[in-house]
Amino acid sequence: MNCSTNYIKLSLMKTIKNILLLLLGLSLSNCSSDDNDANNLPPQSFSLIGVTDGAIEVDVLPTFRWENAIDPEGQAVTYRILLDTNSTPQAVLSEGITSTSFTASNRLLLATQYYWRIEATDASGNTTQSDIYSFTTRNLNLTDNLVIENATFPGRRNHSSVVFDGKIWVIGGQQDLATNSASNDVWFSEDGSTWTAATLSAPFTARANHTSVVFDNKIWVIGGFDAAANYRNDVWFSSDGINWSEATADAPFSARLGHSSVVYDNKIWVISGRSAAGYESDGWYSTDGITWVPATESADFIGRTGHSTVVFDNEMWMICGRDLSGAFAEIWHSSNGNDWTTVAADLSMLARSTHSTVVFDNKLWLTAGANDTQRLNDIWYSDDGITWNELTATASFSARVGHSSVAFDNQIWVIGGYDGDEQNDVWAFD
Repeated sequence: MNCSTNYIKLSLMKTIKNILLLLLGLSLSNCSSDDNDANNLPPQSFSLIGVTDGAIEVDVLPTFRWENAIDPEGQAVTYRILLDTNSTPQAVLSEGITSTSFTASNRLLLATQYYWRIEATDASGNTTQSDIYSFTTRNLNLTDNLVIENATFPGRRNHSSVVFDGKIWVIGGQQDLATNSASNDVWFSEDGSTWTAATLSAPFTARANHTSVVFDNKIWVIGGFDAAANYRNDVWFSSDGINWSEATADAPFSARLGHSSVVYDNKIWVISGRSAAGYESDGWYSTDGITWVPATESADFIGRTGHSTVVFDNEMWMICGRDLSGAFAEIWHSSNGNDWTTVAADLSMLARSTHSTVVFDNKLWLTAGANDTQRLNDIWYSDDGITWNELTATASFSARVGHSSVAFDNQIWVIGGYDGDEQNDVWAFD
């Protein structure tokens, strides 16, 4: 009995000893692992290769390159690109990159200064940062802009254009000023070069100086001036550009031409314009195109025609225009259609009417038109509506009025207009 007891005791002690040795080994292993992690070094310093520091006219889809960051322990290294308009970039452009180059797949903003750096990280999570480089992207290309000199649709001015269903649309307009030959045809194109007639004779009265917007998955045509010299205040819509329905034959706003329209705050807006009574300084809106409500019937701005209005920076921006006294060099903006604020800046260089304005690349772009003495073919842009920069005084298209412009397929499009003759050319700027 005593021998058996002693044997059990010895076996138990041996087992306990083995367990203690195992635990000690695990503890030493963990300490060794911790020591190894603590002694692990980050990737070695490395340099940026390109885009080079201070580079200008950089493409909006640049390729970034850098040296290989060597890890002292031979661990795999991945890279992260930080790109920002702030001098210390924080925004992640891409991460988990295993090569030493990366080409942007989303366009950068035009004419914008950027800052970039690379972070190299090893498998243990240790990171080394590169220096910070800056560069400035190019502006709009001003060469090879002609898409087609004579499109299928007849030359025209004071038409309207929208982007709808992945296509550019051209609607109505005046084909001959001498005979006041307004039209009610509707054309579309997927590439700006090949144009197809959706209809050569829509059910709405032929007209010019009307407006068009896209709202509720439909194209809308509002007001204008018909071939019989009548001001219009009817409203039409179509879900395909072929079949058109009349929302109202007589909206409560006065019949008018040369007004502007936008979609803002889930409403269609009609702003200012010329009626039989004179120049209107009002603003109307509708949530369905049928029922219209006045936001104001007497805004702070002077009534006008030939102006443009766009939605920018969460407000409506009304740009230039004219009355009998001449062309205006002023810009107004509003967040509710009732209260309008004028831009307190010298905008004398922008004085004009029958121009076009689009929002593209987070900027306002103003194209051509006419001042009190001549037609223009300049292009101006602004990223705040206050400070304006002239891209060119003489664009590749002829000086003109009554053209249309849209932003489509990462380009600004200029369509038709009058330069002494009604034109049917199409131009694109990217």
